Amino acid sequence: MEMTPELMESFAAAMGGALAQGMAKHDDEKRERDEERERAEEAARERERLVEIVAGIALADRERRAQAVCRVLDEARSKAYDDMMDELSCDPEMVKPINYVERYNALRSVGDSRVVVQKLELTLDQADALLKRVSASNPASALERAAAAYAKSAMEFSGAEVGEPDDDVSSELIDLQRSLGDGLVFASRELGDEIAQLVRGVFDECATPSSDAVVQAAERERARHLEDGERNRELVDAVRSAIDSVLKAAVENAEQVAGKKLTFDLPDAYTCDVSLEDVSSAEKLGELAREVRRSFATFKEVVADNGVFAAFAGTGSFGNCQGDIWFWDDECEYTGGRPGSRQLEGIECGIEEDQGGDSLERCIERMREFNAREYWGMLDDDFPQHVDAFWYGFEHYMRELGEICRVDMRSFKRYCIDVDGRVRNACWELALRMDDVQAREFARKFE
Repeated sequence: MEMTPELMESFAAAMGGALAQGMAKHDDEKRERDEERERAEEAARERERLVEIVAGIALADRERRAQAVCRVLDEARSKAYDDMMDELSCDPEMVKPINYVERYNALRSVGDSRVVVQKLELTLDQADALLKRVSASNPASALERAAAAYAKSAMEFSGAEVGEPDDDVSSELIDLQRSLGDGLVFASRELGDEIAQLVRGVFDECATPSSDAVVQAAERERARHLEDGERNRELVDAVRSAIDSVLKAAVENAEQVAGKKLTFDLPDAYTCDVSLEDVSSAEKLGELAREVRRSFATFKEVVADNGVFAAFAGTGSFGNCQGDIWFWDDECEYTGGRPGSRQLEGIECGIEEDQGGDSLERCIERMREFNAREYWGMLDDDFPQHVDAFWYGFEHYMRELGEICRVDMRSFKRYCIDVDGRVRNACWELALRMDDVQAREFARKFE
């Protein structure tokens, strides 16, 4: 047959159409393969994420159990630390500054002049006794003894043994369910609420086994909510496999840790090289103490003659009403705080000091000048000068004494923290592998 131009054109058109159809079919098949691969990769990612969520739930449950055990241990160590600090404060070689500002604020709220004088005299007696002990004190030795006692108290926990595991494995799954909330939040954020519901359903089935009919009904319900039934079954299998692995690991850990003992290494014995700030000024401070005593004798006379309002600086805030007064017809009502209840950060005094504050030598010199002034009893209309003089000398005496008695205890506290940290870390490692029964029994050893 002769190939005419019309025939050739028709043949070319048919060939082009067939080629186009083939290419379109090839593109459709390629697109379907790509979509199928993407769905498979997405499903794989979902399964991996679900496995991670189940593992995270198991880890959170283990950490919850370990935290409960370590919380009991921390309470025991805190009590041991408080007891050690109480004993250290009573050690004759350890000096402790007097919190004179706290006592001053307490005196302002007393309201009884005799009690004010009595408490002040007791404070001065304690300060004088403390000043005598300063030169003979050895805080380094006291701190070393306290640190040794603290380390010894920590060793009392060494050798605590883990008991036998729980025979009921289902209780471990119930514990995992308690920690399910956070994991489901992540699942719903990343994979959707339906996936989160899927995880919960599998946990419920594992925790409360049902008949085959009930399980099959649950499977159909999940398949109805998810378009891809095969994907649903794969996700269910992945979650179940992850739960089985977690339970198996938990049982193995509990069996392996049974009979293990709490062991830890303590840091080397604490050595302390601290000393008091400056004991050379103790003798000079003794001179100020004598002048303060002389001023206190005059102060007692002033208070006895003029009452409790004369016990504090007249230029201060003692007795001031900090509040509002409301008038109702012939009556008035005060709605502020009780006078003297406001807490101050220092002692109020009407004596002005040199720029930068008076030195110890300058304070002694001025106290001698103040003590040389005569007090004329109830007829003296300038008695506040004697009150100001006492508080001026008292504050300097207490502050200077506190400077001498100050001890840098930062290295001592770091040692105690190191001891507690080693005990806690060892306990944490053991508790992470226990089941609930073992953890409860182990925690009772620290109570």
